[in-house]
Amino acid sequence: TVSTMVSSEWACAPSSRDGCVSVGGQDGRGGGPLPLPPVELMFKAAGHQLHERLQHCIPVWAPWMTVVTSPSASYTEANLLDYLDKVLPPLTADRGWRILLADWFKPHQKDSVRLLAWSRGFVLVLHGGGATPVCQPNDTELHAHLRRNYLELEQQWMMGEQSVDPHKCPVPKKQDCMEWMAQCWSKAALHRRAGGNFKS
Repeated sequence: TVSTMVSSEWACAPSSRDGCVSVGGQDGRGGGPLPLPPVELMFKAAGHQLHERLQHCIPVWAPWMTVVTSPSASYTEANLLDYLDKVLPPLTADRGWRILLADWFKPHQKDSVRLLAWSRGFVLVLHGGGATPVCQPNDTELHAHLRRNYLELEQQWMMGEQSVDPHKCPVPKKQDCMEWMAQCWSKAALHRRAGGNFKS
């Protein structure tokens, strides 16, 4: 399971020479490089041993990545609250209120989630069931490209493994999956395309 966020700030962020994205200069807002949105990976596992081991597998260059485990590999209310607590910045005097758009997933509907978002200066807006594939930027402009990039890396790895041992069906380790997702998520073009969907 992968939890993703799309920021509308990426829609108007000009590229810099080194491939990073900056919110200074032409748009007049100042502030320097725009950080990548957070991404969290969830693996199916009971207990805490795997969770603790995977913390050491997050690439050092990917501070925006977190990893968790759960018995079902699906987010509960508690998982969602933990995630939002990590990724939603506090409300400050120099930042206005923002909209947090989410789909009609059951944990999103909980009062505890709405209250946490409100305490950080976010108004939680849920769009109706069935509308996600056509109106949420994560699904319309992000996930398909992310999936394609990830599968390309996975297939390259599998081809390399099978060239070494053609009789073995290669199975990637969780660390490999994390590395590939970090490589895909670090592409600025991915987030600029997704953020641009907010303009329409």
